[in-house]
Amino acid sequence: MKSFVVGMLAAACTASTIKIDVETRNFRDAAGRARIFHGQNVVVKLPGYIPTQDAFDYDMSISTQDLQNLKDWGCKFIRLGVMWESVETAPGVYDLEYLNKIDALINRFAEYDMVTLVDNHQDLFSRKLCGEGVPAFYQPWDNIDHSCPWSVIGTMFRLAGKCKPLSDYNLRYDDNGLPLVGDCHNANFMDLYTAPEVASSFAALYSNQDGLLDKMMAFWTVVATKFHANPNVIGYDILNEPWGANLYHDKSLFFEP
Repeated sequence: MKSFVVGMLAAACTASTIKIDVETRNFRDAAGRARIFHGQNVVVKLPGYIPTQDAFDYDMSISTQDLQNLKDWGCKFIRLGVMWESVETAPGVYDLEYLNKIDALINRFAEYDMVTLVDNHQDLFSRKLCGEGVPAFYQPWDNIDHSCPWSVIGTMFRLAGKCKPLSDYNLRYDDNGLPLVGDCHNANFMDLYTAPEVASSFAALYSNQDGLLDKMMAFWTVVATKFHANPNVIGYDILNEPWGANLYHDKSLFFEP
């Protein structure tokens, strides 16, 4: 009887049996119980965009040793970075081989009793702005702010030494016109988030400037089509940590993003 009960509990942990309760925003299993997951982020933010799997590395691996450690520690959930820039490698060109590798990794997590949330990760919007996420070739440039507006919120940030344009950070650039990662890491991450280019780029996404939001939804159509039948995928994180648009032009966003 004990083994039967354990088996039933294990079955209840698979993503295919778990639904979202839209009233309470809880995950609920087949028995109607709210499920709270313990887990980890797994996000590789540089080209390759997938962890090392054939050998243990303290920072960059999801090897057999890592998987066993996670299982031993009670991990049941992985938030796995599948960034827009890692999938769409040129306008309208999608790396299906990469998605196959992600699919295999999701199934590998499942072998150790972990479900996966597919995460469209971003920080600082794109590589063009010292972060990652939105493909650099879609980065708005001509129609965004490159100086801090003299608005109420903009002035407050200026007085605090924030809201500095990227040109103030003395960044060096590679042959593709992208800032060097080392130079970006030398700057304060949260200071970079106050750059006018970052705020106005998020505003461009939300307002669908030049069809940018449509392009993100096209990315999600490809990704969801790939994973919708995988029983080990519990859901999708549409956009990691979405910034509150351009608070320098709309002060209400400072108080209620």
